[in-house]
Amino acid sequence: MNISRLSLRGLTVAALLVAELPASAQSAIDTTLAREHVAEVRALAARTDTLWKVRTLGALLFVDPRTRQVVASQADSAGLLSAYGALFVGTLPDALPIANTAVTLGGTRYAMLMWPLPADRGARVRLLLHESFHRVQDQLRLPAANPSNAHLNTTAARIWTRLEWRALAEALLRSGTQRVQALSDALAFRAMRLRTYPQAQREEQALLLNEGLAEYNGWASSGEADSLLARRVALAMLARERQESLVRSFAYASGPAYGVLLDGSGMAWRPQLNADSDLAELLRVAYPSVRVDTTRMLQRSERHGGLLIRAEENEMAARRVETERGHRARLVEQPVVRIPTTDSLSYSFNPNDAFPLAGHGMVYGSGQFTDVWGTLRVARNGVLLKQGSGMPGEVVVPGPPAGRPVLSNGNWTLTLAPGWTLREGTRPGDWMVGRQ
Repeated sequence: MNISRLSLRGLTVAALLVAELPASAQSAIDTTLAREHVAEVRALAARTDTLWKVRTLGALLFVDPRTRQVVASQADSAGLLSAYGALFVGTLPDALPIANTAVTLGGTRYAMLMWPLPADRGARVRLLLHESFHRVQDQLRLPAANPSNAHLNTTAARIWTRLEWRALAEALLRSGTQRVQALSDALAFRAMRLRTYPQAQREEQALLLNEGLAEYNGWASSGEADSLLARRVALAMLARERQESLVRSFAYASGPAYGVLLDGSGMAWRPQLNADSDLAELLRVAYPSVRVDTTRMLQRSERHGGLLIRAEENEMAARRVETERGHRARLVEQPVVRIPTTDSLSYSFNPNDAFPLAGHGMVYGSGQFTDVWGTLRVARNGVLLKQGSGMPGEVVVPGPPAGRPVLSNGNWTLTLAPGWTLREGTRPGDWMVGRQ
């Protein structure tokens, strides 16, 4: 499972790292296994570097979330890490969120990965390649983006998305006129979704160019035989259909499908990419016989199991109503702890459980949030990142038990930086973080 993170200023670590690895933590990461993982992914360097025409595979940084021990494949430019055989070690500071992401440490750009890595070789390699893409995406003129895509929490958008995935899977498994027909259906389903939600094209495409292409890189560079790659991507996409949330996770399914189909067209599409690229439009151009026709949509949808999809989504909609009611009670109506944000905010979260709360912001099941006031770690039961003007407005968690000013309630823990405190809020029962 990938964990995403966003830093509103870009995450750079300088003298925060402790250079020496404590003896008590030296067994937290198996350095022999770490070397094997490094060698495993480096064997794929030629493939991924050829895809993007840049050195995609570079410095890797493994982090143990329990001890914050780090083991790196190469030294940082500032010399903050200590040599440990063929590797380099240190300890990550408490202020820095741990996530699968890209990070600049001591002047060196790393792909950061949480330890341990997946035991399954395929999943492990795809994760390493995914985060390695994030390491270089700025060089590719593809900046990171974090749009809400809240429309994908609605029943209509989910139905059109699942129909699109069914048709894309069909296209991946077929060739010739059958592929063209399936692609025509997929792009028609997408067009219907965009027609219903005008903001969707911009928001979906931003996340596709970020997480979607990273996941495509994981699949396309993994060494999977071409004869199996399309089938594996199709199956992985369909396995995501019934997820409770598609808001953040949809790009992990759609991105590889679009990329593999573009590769199958023979068009040189990757050199054309920039921050304004539309993968669906590239796909239409790559297959000139494809026609995006939004007539006879009932007939088109029934070719891909539309009746069953609608029935399943109507049932899931009832569950989403209950989920929203619970989030609203815990994070809006009942007493809460309100924590301000600045442009120093960085955070990590699980993209598979993002839930938009209309009029308020995005709820994540768990996550870690770091800002000038300290660090908030949420293990379960939700955290609300409220909407702001150009950046999140504040972080909100359920209030402490019995209205007492405690820094943990069993589901979350707040570690305050010097000079910050927890005081009573303006609404009865609320608490807020502020300067002393």
